[in-house]
Amino acid sequence: MPRSPPEVADRAWQLPKDFRGNFLWVAVKRVDLGIQHQTWTPPTRRNSVRNWAKPTAARLTNFFTCVRELEVRIEQAAKEDEQKRPDFEAPRGIPRDFQEHVRLMYDLMVVAFRTDSMRIATFMVGNAGSNRAYRMVEVNSGWHSISHHRNEDGKVRDLQKIDQYLVEQFGYFLEKLRSVNEGDRTLLDNSMIVYGSGLGDGNRHNHADLPVVLAGRGGGTIKTGRHIKMSDETPLNNLLVSMIDRVGAKVDSFGDSTGRHNFAEDQTPSGSSVASSSL
Repeated sequence: MPRSPPEVADRAWQLPKDFRGNFLWVAVKRVDLGIQHQTWTPPTRRNSVRNWAKPTAARLTNFFTCVRELEVRIEQAAKEDEQKRPDFEAPRGIPRDFQEHVRLMYDLMVVAFRTDSMRIATFMVGNAGSNRAYRMVEVNSGWHSISHHRNEDGKVRDLQKIDQYLVEQFGYFLEKLRSVNEGDRTLLDNSMIVYGSGLGDGNRHNHADLPVVLAGRGGGTIKTGRHIKMSDETPLNNLLVSMIDRVGAKVDSFGDSTGRHNFAEDQTPSGSSVASSSL
């Protein structure tokens, strides 16, 4: 499982191990612009852009800029890693700044989805056993220790600060997806993005009542802007098997799933309640 930005880029664009400094020409071949992909070579880029219709040229120019910015950030992260590497072997190219690492990984996923290099990706933002301090939001104690807060007000407030910060990073990802137009929809409209945790209450290690966000419209099959409270003992896999349905896979069940959800229109899972939401 790759965790550094260069490894994600290598996986997404299938680069050889010694290929560095320009994955642009591999990535651009994945973009469906109605042109002859096999004729692309770096020297012809500028002339080709000038000769195309303005909407196509504008879209391609925007894409070049986006990918090149990612290249620069990955190169910079690699340089910083080389300059400050400890004695033991560390994964290459991971930014030292946590937020830069998270956002760079999100940006890579956006470009991978945009170029159809990947259709499924997972990203674990925080290891459940991590004791990382989130000093950027003035939390100096370790996250895992705080999660066992015993209902102490100070620790609960610190945990809320961390949760808010991480959700803001997730919001950054969603905004990036929403900024990419795909016909009369956006990349977010055509995606299904799940954000959540395997614990409903880290203090008690409770695996029930999980907080889960499902973002995106799944190509128009999901009605968004709602908060749905599921009935007790509803398996999370009911959500996952419902997502599998929407990508055209035919499965009877997934894990411990007991049924399916229909998130279109106003249909509500049996035994559940719904409230409108601006999230």
